[in-house]
Amino acid sequence: MQQVVFLLVAAVLGVVIFKLRGDAAKERKAVMARLAAEREVRGDYSPTAELFREVGVSHDPDGPLPRTPKFERLSDAAIDAPAPVAADTDLIDEPAPVGEPALPDEPAPLAEPALLADAAPTLEPHAPAEAPASEPSDLRTLFKGISMPAGLKPLGPLVPVSANFVTAAAPAEVHAGLDAEFERLHCAARWVEPTVAQTERNGMRGLVTIYPNPVAAIDLDGNPLFPGVEPGQVVVRMLAL
Repeated sequence: MQQVVFLLVAAVLGVVIFKLRGDAAKERKAVMARLAAEREVRGDYSPTAELFREVGVSHDPDGPLPRTPKFERLSDAAIDAPAPVAADTDLIDEPAPVGEPALPDEPAPLAEPALLADAAPTLEPHAPAEAPASEPSDLRTLFKGISMPAGLKPLGPLVPVSANFVTAAAPAEVHAGLDAEFERLHCAARWVEPTVAQTERNGMRGLVTIYPNPVAAIDLDGNPLFPGVEPGQVVVRMLAL
C-alpha cells in the first residue's frame, strides 16, 4: 500500500514539473517572437535602448552627444593668499656667530684636604645605651598597708622577697579575706587557680599561694615545707617576683 501511494505522489510531481517546464518554454518562445517582430518593424531596435526608454531616458542616435557641464577653473587671483606673518625681531634672537667653540673656564682648585677635614664634623661612636636596671620586687612595696585577714600570723622569718603566714581559719575564709584586701589596696590580683593568685601593684609583682593542708606539703627532697605546723591549719606563702 505504501509503495502505491509513493508511486502516485511521484507521478503527480512529475506531471506538475512537466507542465511548468512546458509553460516556461511557451512563454520564452512568445517573447522571442515579439522581439523578432519589433526588430523587423524598427531597424534601430535595441533591447538596451528599450530599457532606457521605459525609464524615461532617450537619445537620438543621429544627434550630437549631450554636452558635459564645464567646470570653470578658479582664478589664481580669486584665491586669497594668507597674509605674511610679520617677523617680530624683538622675539627672535640673532644667531650666534659661527666660530671656534669657547673653551670652558678652568675649574676652580679644590679645597685643601686639611680644610675639608676641618669642615667635616667628627663623628664619634656612641656607647650603646644601657637598659635601665629593673628594680627587684619587694613585698613591703607590693603589699604596703595590708592588713592580714582571717587571723593570719607570721610563720618564721619575714624577708622582702618571701613571707609565710599561718592561721586556723578555713581555706575559703582565707581566700575571701585576701581577695577583699587586694581590692582595698588596688592591687591587681588574678587567681590562676583557687589557691594561687598573681598580684601586681606599684610596679612590683608577686605570687600568693594558699596551702589548705600544709602538713602534707614537702619539697623535692621529701622534707616538709612548713615544719611545726599543726593539722587543720592553713598557710599562706607570699613571694616577690
